Amino acid sequence: MSPPPLRLVIVQSATKKGGVENLLLTWLPQMDRTMISPIVVTLGFHRGTLPDEVRALGVEVQEWNAGRIRRVHRTIWTILKLAWLGRRADVFVSYSIHAHIYARLAALLSRRPCVLVLHIVLSEKSEWDLATKVAMALGTSLVVANSQTTADSVRKAFPGVPIEMIYNSVHPTFLTPVDGGAAVRAKWKIKPDEYVVAMAARMHTGKGHATFIRAAALLKGRAKFLIAGEAVFGWSQDLPVELKDLVRRLDLQNDVHFVGGCDTMPAFYHASDIVVVPSETPESFCLTAAEAMASGIPVVATRVGALPEILGLAGVMVPPGDPYALSEAIRQLLDNANARKTLGQKGRERVRLFFSPDGMARMWEKFLSFYSCKFN
Repeated sequence: MSPPPLRLVIVQSATKKGGVENLLLTWLPQMDRTMISPIVVTLGFHRGTLPDEVRALGVEVQEWNAGRIRRVHRTIWTILKLAWLGRRADVFVSYSIHAHIYARLAALLSRRPCVLVLHIVLSEKSEWDLATKVAMALGTSLVVANSQTTADSVRKAFPGVPIEMIYNSVHPTFLTPVDGGAAVRAKWKIKPDEYVVAMAARMHTGKGHATFIRAAALLKGRAKFLIAGEAVFGWSQDLPVELKDLVRRLDLQNDVHFVGGCDTMPAFYHASDIVVVPSETPESFCLTAAEAMASGIPVVATRVGALPEILGLAGVMVPPGDPYALSEAIRQLLDNANARKTLGQKGRERVRLFFSPDGMARMWEKFLSFYSCKFN
């Protein structure tokens, strides 16, 4: 007789979709429900469509309004509710640093293990914000890191903490042929024979938008440059204005276009000839790079964080914060159609080998199967 499925309570702070939330939406439909029975609890930060999309997958969702941690009464009440829910669960899974503060305390009260899924590279302890300090002080039963780079940062910060590494995956839609690239080009009045160099990232100072724009200035007339993404979660709210001012000062209004939030990312990638990831702070994984690779589009990225690990030999690496090196790497690819095609093929194959949705789900199942006896 088969054992009952492991009951997970997955705790997620935000309901507005970003990279982490999309990862959850990729993982849930791939779960083998004979092995894993999930419940998703959202804490009501940054309102969005995540709960409805999770329900559409047939997964139970509980939407709570936890409020700020400094609102002590509501925070205590949320933790107590989670602990009560823990009586139905075998394992808590914290899907963000902020969520871990609630989930870990609830797990301790209900005497359940708590797994922290880490999507950030931990910097030096002196640079941690308050939420990270509190979350890490609470400890965890286990850390699941989304790359070897992330895992290494945890080992440096917390020697002895149990760590498993499970790569993120791209959504299946990026691995299937799509139409729509021509429509994206038409929207921005880009001719079929013009090159498109694209960037997709939330508006944040560490993502390298200014370097991308300065590289565009060095390539003026060679291509059109598209920037997808918006300021989210209250971060870097002034950055879009600053970047548009930079475009104006460099006289690039006809060359650089701000797409904003984009709900049709597969089409966005297929409208592009090259995708650039010019990050200047460490990436723990970088879905943009993996999604572009899955779409068969060559990637130029900076040598920071996990980006060399993700790209391997399937992309071009440049130093961060250097528009001259970035523009030269782009120029060489624009001049060499065979190199673009080869890198696109290599990237797609690398995603199938290491970052596929079913691959991530099977890794989670093996991991949970192995640890279930320890958890229990």
